[in-house]
Amino acid sequence: MNSFLGGIRLRSAIHPWILCLGLSLTAVLCPGGQFVVDGVEVLANDQVSIRYRSVPGVVYILYSGRNLDSITNALSVRIGTGVEDRFTFRRRPSDDRAFYQVSQFPRPGSFHGSVAAGTAHTVALRGDGSLWAWGDNSSGQLGDGTYESKSVPTRIGTDSDWCQVAAGTSHTLAIKSDGSLWTWGDSGLAPGCCTLVPTRYGLGNDWMSVAASRDTYPFGYITSFAIKRDGTLWAWGDGTDGQLGGGRRAFVTEPIQVDDEEDWQRVFPGPRHTLGIRGDGTLWAWGLINGSDRPVQVGEASDWVDAAAGEDDSSQPAEAHPFSLAVRRDGTLWGWGGNAFGQLATGGFAPLPALSLVDGVHHWAHVAAGSSHCVGIQYDGSVWVWGNGKLGQSGDGRFVSSPGPRPLGLDPLSAIALGAAHSVAVTLDGRLLTWGNNTHGQLGEVANNLYPVPTRVGSTPGWELISAGQFFNLALGAQGDLW
Repeated sequence: MNSFLGGIRLRSAIHPWILCLGLSLTAVLCPGGQFVVDGVEVLANDQVSIRYRSVPGVVYILYSGRNLDSITNALSVRIGTGVEDRFTFRRRPSDDRAFYQVSQFPRPGSFHGSVAAGTAHTVALRGDGSLWAWGDNSSGQLGDGTYESKSVPTRIGTDSDWCQVAAGTSHTLAIKSDGSLWTWGDSGLAPGCCTLVPTRYGLGNDWMSVAASRDTYPFGYITSFAIKRDGTLWAWGDGTDGQLGGGRRAFVTEPIQVDDEEDWQRVFPGPRHTLGIRGDGTLWAWGLINGSDRPVQVGEASDWVDAAAGEDDSSQPAEAHPFSLAVRRDGTLWGWGGNAFGQLATGGFAPLPALSLVDGVHHWAHVAAGSSHCVGIQYDGSVWVWGNGKLGQSGDGRFVSSPGPRPLGLDPLSAIALGAAHSVAVTLDGRLLTWGNNTHGQLGEVANNLYPVPTRVGSTPGWELISAGQFFNLALGAQGDLW
């Protein structure tokens, strides 16, 4: 059976669960439930956008492969928001015969586990819904009832219904499958300092996603955000620079609504400023980056798809620390804020006081920020770096800062994560690469040294997902094994 949708020919599935992007597109079923494609569009620069109405808390993953039996490369992961969402990417000429699979999973732990890295602690969900934690526990952020740090994964409690987790500077946030919100550590919700075990906040069962800022220092700024299923955005913690929104400039010990809007989709917290993207595609910012304690729209565009909030802890004056980057649907890169190390990719080191187009030549799909270095991935899968490289974190073989994007020459990536001064990536064929500062062994190499070029870790392929903390990395293997 044939039909037409969004100007693209759709045909009946030739294989269960497969979305084939060659000369036509195929809408099909996915593991774990029905996957309904609302529409498919061909955009400029040979970009393809697959629209769908997502389910809150459900995980959607876009995979690719050269044939129906080799669809193993994870290209993009999204958490359902309950409103229309989309996968947008650019097809390369070599993708004419590529196949894409969109898989739906009821919760992150259902497919290969979910890992979150704070400043110096880690929390992970296993496939059975159990919660595990290890690392720094000086504020009780592991949730095991003690202040003792753990060097091996330790199960937290006996519950097996955790579905999402976020790790901050010295606290942890989580949502259970029933939509309840839980916090522990120095989360800002407990009198005094810390909660040593997961503690439920309120009686609501309508929480959808959580996010936490990760400062460079273990006892730095602590901010937390959560989005409810009705699209409202809530915040608590350190709001002295207005980074929480809600018109507050204080440390807030109860979640406050950031504004009256009900269509927030994603939030990108930095230590002292925050970015957010709403359902209409508009970009918003608040905190030290613009001096506002309420969300202020950035520019007039309504096609923002990604953003990153960073903060350089070295530059002076203090107002020059925060910087922001954002990507529009047409692949252009925009930025503003501090630029002491060239982290805005302008080709120079002068700060940008307002939103500015910093690269309209390349076609960006994703951007990530460390403390002062950045990585961008283009629609063709190429990887580019810029910003601080004094510890080798730029990966271009030098120990200097680069104010403009430089290609790394890597194969296309399926995942990228940035720590304070290092980077870790997974290629589409499953190889794990790291570069930058290794003084704490965070690159997975034996020698405590600096690695200014991407270096393969081990010889085992099949890596799928990664997460970077300030001084350590984690990776998940294809069989669900954790490294």
